[in-house]
Amino acid sequence: MPQSMAGALLKQCSRGVPHASNAWTPSRDQLSDLESHLPQLSELAARQRLPQSIGDPKASFRQYVGIVVDHHRYIYINAIAASDVTSPHAPDPHVTPMIVCDGGSAFWGALYDPESKTFSQLDANGAI
Repeated sequence: MPQSMAGALLKQCSRGVPHASNAWTPSRDQLSDLESHLPQLSELAARQRLPQSIGDPKASFRQYVGIVVDHHRYIYINAIAASDVTSPHAPDPHVTPMIVCDGGSAFWGALYDPESKTFSQLDANGAI
């Protein structure tokens, strides 16, 4: 996502989001690293004891935007059920922040720290 969309992407209606002070553009290498570490999200979900499983993180369509939280750069992940972005009436998810109210665990968000290569603040949407 373009960094200009960070504010809109962080206006989720049925899950918590980090409070960002600024936005930035992650490099392709940073996004590639994030993608390679996605399996760690299942471990984080188990540690956090989310009420519902997010399933395979790679099965979701994911939007990424760089944000600054407490003077540290993170990449925010906004995950959407793949079926919601392939609908013929869906906006282009490459440039339009996808905001879904409720929807359950098919819609989730998390922070990725490109320095430590770890995830935090995983949260899923409320139930349908």
